[in-house]
Amino acid sequence: MRSEWVPRRRQEKYERDITEWREDSGSHACQTKGKTKVENLSVRIRASDHLPAGSSVEVTVLVTNTGNTPVLVNRRLLVNHEISEGEIFFRIESSTNKSFSFQALVTPRDLDDNDFQVLKIGETISKTVDLADRYAVKEPGQYKIAVVYRNTYHRSKAGLNAWIGSISSPPITVVLEKS
Repeated sequence: MRSEWVPRRRQEKYERDITEWREDSGSHACQTKGKTKVENLSVRIRASDHLPAGSSVEVTVLVTNTGNTPVLVNRRLLVNHEISEGEIFFRIESSTNKSFSFQALVTPRDLDDNDFQVLKIGETISKTVDLADRYAVKEPGQYKIAVVYRNTYHRSKAGLNAWIGSISSPPITVVLEKS
């Protein structure tokens, strides 16, 4: 696993957030920054419960408009490290409490108006990600996985302002079994 330097303040915030996440047991499916309820969006992960170790660990991130009105969202869904530009990052922990960090260097392209989509009531956008590739989740064991969707970019489209904030999914458990 590649070690990386993280500014102390960000590392302390990350550790505080991870602790809250561990203690929360997934009850924050519709919260922003772990505190404020988001009335119009939800994020969740779909994946197989059991997969062979050493193979792809594909999970699908789903962002859904659960509100009563359309919502303008950033649909680029770029996966990146938590402290880097991007719309989604994962929090992954093994049953031995080992945390997994993003394993790539991504230089995001500039956003344009096509990266923003009006989600109608009940509509969902999604992206499938291989965690074995992006987070080096490969060894046999049990993994607790949650995703954070965020948008910090201001845009307007179809008379709506873009949703700004972050929201995390309830964690799921995936077991990688020995072949």
